[in-house]
Amino acid sequence: MNWILILLLVIVGAVMAVLSVFGIIQSGFELILWVIFGIVSAYLIAKKGGRIPFMEGVIMGTITGIVNSAIQSFMFSTYLLNNPNSLDGFKEIPLSMPPQYLILFAGPFIGIIYGIMVGIVAMSLRKIVGTND
Repeated sequence: MNWILILLLVIVGAVMAVLSVFGIIQSGFELILWVIFGIVSAYLIAKKGGRIPFMEGVIMGTITGIVNSAIQSFMFSTYLLNNPNSLDGFKEIPLSMPPQYLILFAGPFIGIIYGIMVGIVAMSLRKIVGTND
């Protein structure tokens, strides 16, 4: 496991979350950036990662999901202020659950799914690009 690489990728993901909270990355463009970040992450994991690229992708995705959900949940009022279009998605939530809790609860699951996709791409890329070993 290349923990330094995983940590660096999580930090980049956290920066993207902060940029999203402050409205620098708008929600329509955010998905494109996450796809690009996932492909770049998978390549870096395939090239510089340890022996099990799939596991590194899952770990990176899970930690990134937890960190992003924590950032967006704790800065929720700022997020809504800078991303007014996202308020429409929260109108579907039952009133018994505050949206911050939904974000906090969903983040790890979204991160796991994202990490599985990054891990699969990293495994595939490992066969193509190999490692620096």
